[in-house]
Amino acid sequence: MQLSNGILSLDFDDHTGSLISLCDACTGEEHLADTEQATLFRMIVPEEMWQSRFIEANQQECSFDRQGDRLTLTYSSLHTAQKDLIKPGRAQWQSETLPIQVVITVDLPAGSPDASFEMRVENHSQVAIGEVWFPRLGGWTGYAGPGKDKITAGNLFTDKPLDPYAENYVAGQTASVMRWQRRWSVRYPVFSQLPWLDISGGGAVCTSSTTCIQFG
Repeated sequence: MQLSNGILSLDFDDHTGSLISLCDACTGEEHLADTEQATLFRMIVPEEMWQSRFIEANQQECSFDRQGDRLTLTYSSLHTAQKDLIKPGRAQWQSETLPIQVVITVDLPAGSPDASFEMRVENHSQVAIGEVWFPRLGGWTGYAGPGKDKITAGNLFTDKPLDPYAENYVAGQTASVMRWQRRWSVRYPVFSQLPWLDISGGGAVCTSSTTCIQFG
């Protein structure tokens, strides 16, 4: 399923809704080159023996509704992962279908270089949702080559060791943070958000910003 306005082109997998292409329609620059990593969101739904149990968009099925420059993706229920992909050698867990409904709207107005993503979640299960990662875009492989791209991110806190405004920040020594055993820890769960993220290199750039998160 494609959403395009001649400036930006978005392609979503017809079955899972994963974003498989984010393309500059003017230059042909593809930002998500590796479609094998395509997804759209992840949820952490802990259970006693697997605290990091997750739900990944690329393992789900969704329906589409296209109205002009708006695309709506609806997931009527979600399936948990069968195993932890970070540790493929461990024992598998049975997948569980949870009555969690997700509705995602994507707007790409005519003449705009920006697309907006909105996600609404209704949890009708007895399982708590620990985290929601959205939008979760996979498949970016770099622009200018190894070590030549730059990622700049904003944050909502000013007391992190890597924050240049923090008292314990040492310019030019960010690579030594772990060596010097600097740590930043909080009690879980904690509210955390990147207001904006900018990836650039070789004349190409991709920027993401989060304007609002609501809980109800």
